[in-house]
Amino acid sequence: MKFIILTLYPEAFPGTLGISLAAKSINKNWHMDIVNLREYGTGTHKQVDDEVYGGGSGMLMRADVIGNALLDCLKISTNPIILLTSPRGFLYNQKIATNLTNQTNDIIIICGRFEGVDYRIIEYFNIMEISIGNFVLFGGEVAAMCIMESIIRLQNGVCGNATSIEEESFSVGTDFENLMEYPQYTRPAIWNGIEVPQVLRSGNHQAIKTWRLQQAKNLTNFYQTNQSKIDNQKF
Repeated sequence: MKFIILTLYPEAFPGTLGISLAAKSINKNWHMDIVNLREYGTGTHKQVDDEVYGGGSGMLMRADVIGNALLDCLKISTNPIILLTSPRGFLYNQKIATNLTNQTNDIIIICGRFEGVDYRIIEYFNIMEISIGNFVLFGGEVAAMCIMESIIRLQNGVCGNATSIEEESFSVGTDFENLMEYPQYTRPAIWNGIEVPQVLRSGNHQAIKTWRLQQAKNLTNFYQTNQSKIDNQKF
């Protein structure tokens, strides 16, 4: 799996991908090339953004700047999947992560900045806009790392225990698909008077699986039912 990251801040990478299992698997299970968009800027000052036609606040990343960077990428990457981090894009989820994991093409991620990008670049290169949630960040570098990490950890050999992936939140193709992860416990068996559920210490694997599935359903229903309350809560 190869990622090509287009960013104005190459120093942001590898970020959290440079620690733990992601770091151990780099150049073995996955690879990353960083393209500095500033190098494609125009004029003496390497300008990468400009004012919005028709008026409006903020600045947009220029189509010619991103376009030239992409053309260079396409010289070494055949038929890649091109993503743009954007708060208005398709909402990213585990199913998309799994689908991206199961393909062999390179993945190019453009890290959005400012008010966004000139829309012509999206149309011309058939770019898919991806959002990691209904909120706004300074730029797309953090979002790109989220997308990359979700894909990297699904690569064969990255996570030692495959079962831990199969039964976690939103796992695709299992009984737990589209469900949040069930509660989990470790030693001590009793802490502050709270005891680990007896079924988890029973050794009955079928009973444990049934309990976990029901708990996953209960938690999913709880969070979905109460989401609007949290949205409107004053902290």
